[in-house]
Amino acid sequence: MADSQTPANPIEAFGPNEWIVDELYESYLVDRNSVDRAWWDFFATYRPDAGHGNGSATAPAALGNGSPPAA
Repeated sequence: MADSQTPANPIEAFGPNEWIVDELYESYLVDRNSVDRAWWDFFATYRPDAGHGNGSATAPAALGNGSPPAA
């Protein structure tokens, strides 16, 4: 029954606490050992999108994603 209520965007499941996930993700990008290992699988495929509200989705890109900066 819970499957039918699972949001299409996994971050929506965190509701008003999504900012916490964003902060954890930022820490994970810098040093994955700085977050609990239980989050590693989630963050391995997590890609924040600009559409989930508070604009913090742009912060992880600023930390570096392994790609060279745009010219």
